[in-house]
Amino acid sequence: RAERKLRESEGLFREVFEHAPFGMSVAGLDGRIIQVNPTLCRMVGYSEEQLRAITWAEVTHPDDEGPFLRKMERWMGDPGGCLEADKRYIHRSGAVVWVRLRMSLVRDSCGSPLYFVVHVEDIAERKQAESALRSSEEKFRQLAENIREVFWMMDPATGETLYISPAYEQVWGRTCDSVYQNAMSWLDSVHPDDREHARLSFEAEPKGETGESEFRIRTPDGREKWIRDRAFPIRDQAGQLIRVVGIAEDITERKRYEEDLIRARKGAD
Repeated sequence: RAERKLRESEGLFREVFEHAPFGMSVAGLDGRIIQVNPTLCRMVGYSEEQLRAITWAEVTHPDDEGPFLRKMERWMGDPGGCLEADKRYIHRSGAVVWVRLRMSLVRDSCGSPLYFVVHVEDIAERKQAESALRSSEEKFRQLAENIREVFWMMDPATGETLYISPAYEQVWGRTCDSVYQNAMSWLDSVHPDDREHARLSFEAEPKGETGESEFRIRTPDGREKWIRDRAFPIRDQAGQLIRVVGIAEDITERKRYEEDLIRARKGAD
């Protein structure tokens, strides 16, 4: 009965090991591969026989080998739980394979280490998405930080300023940090006669209303400027409001031009 239960247990383990949708391997303390499942073989393009003739270091990307070994050495000093790390393998074809690796140390009944059990997940799609996101964020930052208009982003739930572009410091004459610390600090610069109008327009923005307002501000050096602020709601796929973004531009020159036109027209009349 004990032998039958052992066979059943081994058979169950073999089924799980062979058909797991993620890579699994058992490696010796010297890094030699003892056993590897078909998923992991397909992931790196080698047969089990070929992998058992080498170590994992031989299929690890050269740039990741040193950092991973150092992380592993620190973990081996106190190998509680499992070691987790993102690393790259080199596929037999030469392609780079990004994986999420989780490694556990198996001990015998006396506590002596026997071998490593390794779980390997292909994260190529996640890494591509992260790379695309970084590229998108970099393009956004380059655009936001090199335009003359003030670009801002707000959390509608908390009223917190999530982002304000460096142009704010040129237009308002105040630091961006002042807005991050107090989202309403920009209102202190608004002309007293326009402050209530500007405040009411701002309070409508977290409700998801597309708004536009014009008001005057006074900079710390005493200059008066006209500002045109436009706000736009950003919603998720379910239609929930998740962000409010806006553009505030200095329209002082335009206002002066309009005033000159009005005076000229009156003069002509």
